Amino acid sequence: ASLTPRAVEEITREYLTVAGGHRPVLQVLKFATFTNAQGLAREKLWLSDGALVHGMAVPQEGRVLTPGCFVRLVKYDLSSFFGS
Repeated sequence: ASLTPRAVEEITREYLTVAGGHRPVLQVLKFATFTNAQGLAREKLWLSDGALVHGMAVPQEGRVLTPGCFVRLVKYDLSSFFGS
């Protein structure tokens, strides 16, 4: 897999969308697991296409993340990118 050029900018500007069938590939730079104020488990991911962004993710059963791995985003929304 190769990184999707300009994916971070294009997601935030809504040029890439789930509804549009886009499945961008980004690289995990680092991540942390935490519990939010509602008591739900979340992951904070630092993702890169060459530019940095962070987002929240719901932990998935069986998913293993390591720094440097590539991920294909299949479901995403801007509220997670902007930390809302």
